[in-house]
Amino acid sequence: MIITWYGHSCFKIANQGGHLTVMTDPFDKKIGLTPPRGSVNIVTISHDHYDHNNIKAVSGDPFIIDGPGEYEIEGIRITGISSYHDKKKEKKEDLIQFT
Repeated sequence: MIITWYGHSCFKIANQGGHLTVMTDPFDKKIGLTPPRGSVNIVTISHDHYDHNNIKAVSGDPFIIDGPGEYEIEGIRITGISSYHDKKKEKKEDLIQFT
């Protein structure tokens, strides 16, 4: 497994051959970093803020996971779990955690 950190909450996770890739929380350049580029198979979005949901930075036709549930894409199993965005615990649907 090859894990690349692009900054903030954005990672690209690839299998050893690099033919199956997952990107987490691609961000907008407004945060002061260069957005990740390239094609991936799966994109996970933890919540709908510009610093976590810039799917335009990703090329190709990735499977987008932006909500709770159980998913299996090309043999990869991902579970999205509703969570709170902050300590106030006002809206549980604001943040999705993935396992």
